[in-house]
Amino acid sequence: MGADRGPEPASAGNAPRGMLHALRAIGPSIIGLLRTRLELFGIELAEEKERAAQLAVLGALALLFAGLALLMINVLVLALLWDSHRFVAIGGLIVVYGGLAFLCVARLQAAVAARPPMFEATLAELKADVEALSRVRQE
Repeated sequence: MGADRGPEPASAGNAPRGMLHALRAIGPSIIGLLRTRLELFGIELAEEKERAAQLAVLGALALLFAGLALLMINVLVLALLWDSHRFVAIGGLIVVYGGLAFLCVARLQAAVAARPPMFEATLAELKADVEALSRVRQE
């Protein structure tokens, strides 16, 4: 007759043991999930660091060579116009370089504003994990 009774009702003693068993079963999965997310974060951080270093080197070289070219242009223009219109030539160079500096600052601000957020993939995965855990909790 004891076999026909079906499942035993949960008692106060079974609930904590069942909860502890569930936590033990899901624990390694949560740790593995966190480990994967941290590895993704580390990869994205390394990529961002490498990209920043490349941009810094290329930017420094571009500034160096552009500065040298502008210096030579200045010398050429001033040498050509020194006897006749030296003050106009100096003023014109100031206006041109001031305008170019303004354009560069505007482009720089636009590039910074358009840059995607750092660690976008990591944050998206963490958001998906939170949503999945919320769905599991609701069930």
